[in-house]
Amino acid sequence: MKCKTVLPWVIATVVLTGALGSYAARAQTTPGAIPDPGTYQGSMQLQQQQDQQAQQYRQQATQSFQPQQPQGSDLGRTTSSPPRPPDCLDRLAQNPELAPLARKVYLGHPDTHSSALFDVQAVPTASERPLLLKWVAGRRSCQPEEERIRDASGVWSAQAKRADNLSAQITNDMIVQLAAGKLTYGQFNRQRTLNALAVDRTP
Repeated sequence: MKCKTVLPWVIATVVLTGALGSYAARAQTTPGAIPDPGTYQGSMQLQQQQDQQAQQYRQQATQSFQPQQPQGSDLGRTTSSPPRPPDCLDRLAQNPELAPLARKVYLGHPDTHSSALFDVQAVPTASERPLLLKWVAGRRSCQPEEERIRDASGVWSAQAKRADNLSAQITNDMIVQLAAGKLTYGQFNRQRTLNALAVDRTP
């Protein structure tokens, strides 16, 4: 993949990190920091961390009587409130037209507890590209409802709301680049998860 094709969403990710205030500085000194995915060593460390996190989350899920539910436009904050009713992104994920994409991306809220889709090396086929554009159009139409749900939840700080909005925009931009063949599904899924985790850690 040429450098020019990667640059826009790398820049967007840098902007997201900047929007999170001191998050980047903390990541260099705190245990469990996300390594730099731009290096081979960082990429390998990231994969190991994601696998470890996935295992930990699965263990926690089996020990918990009431699983946490995501709320928000892309990842959302997690709370111990009762399960929320399906929102716009959940309904979008059930659109039968988008079914061919379901094994390659999370069509609703991303599953940050799993790295299973990080290894999808394929780029979109000619028949999948228009479906990706339909998906991003649906995500954009969902944004007002997702913001209302997020604002009503009472668990979002102003800083977290800004970061979540930016993360959703970055995801939409990456979907467009994915549809153009500039990313593999795995690269898209990995970066989307990194951005979602950064939002979730925003105070």
